[in-house]
Amino acid sequence: MDSSDTPPRAGRPGREETRRRLLVAAGRLFATKGIEATTLEEIAARAGFTRGAVYSNFRDKDDLVVALLTERVTRKLMKAAESARDNLSQLPHGAGRALAEQIRDDRQGHRLVLELLLQVARNARLRAHFAEPRRRQRQLIADMLSEHARTLDVQLPMPADQLAVVVLALVNGVAAEYMADPHGVDLDALPAAFTALWPDLARRAPAQH
Repeated sequence: MDSSDTPPRAGRPGREETRRRLLVAAGRLFATKGIEATTLEEIAARAGFTRGAVYSNFRDKDDLVVALLTERVTRKLMKAAESARDNLSQLPHGAGRALAEQIRDDRQGHRLVLELLLQVARNARLRAHFAEPRRRQRQLIADMLSEHARTLDVQLPMPADQLAVVVLALVNGVAAEYMADPHGVDLDALPAAFTALWPDLARRAPAQH
């Protein structure tokens, strides 16, 4: 279980803990009820606070949605980046396999991300708030890909910023298909697709000892 999904701790929480608990509560409610159907009062009550605690940490519901999506996706990307730096021999098939396992093991988390992205796509004001955080997330992926390509002395199949978009699209697309038909979708498609995307990277990855 992610640390962000741990139950609220007892005692009088500080601002950081209050914000964390509100994000956890919002994530769980959004994933089960949907964003539009969830009220700020429900989020506050689920976290053990009043509505005022929400407005002390977020401007409005849109601000909370952007914060939650940014935190969720960035945390997953940072974990993937750290793992990849330590396991070049696992690229790119291993990276795809690890992400496939995340989809399988954390359905609620991926369902939440898809719900949040859909809400952003529908809401122009929300989209404007989320544009810059999302660009930073894509840049994180692009930097990671460029770093591995330099380390292994290979060429990426397309510019790193474009490849970052394709990676995100693949993960979200496979996750969506799996959410809709978990028994009919083979998650091995994701590591196979990653390997097909940059075969030179796979061939040049050092053997694991």
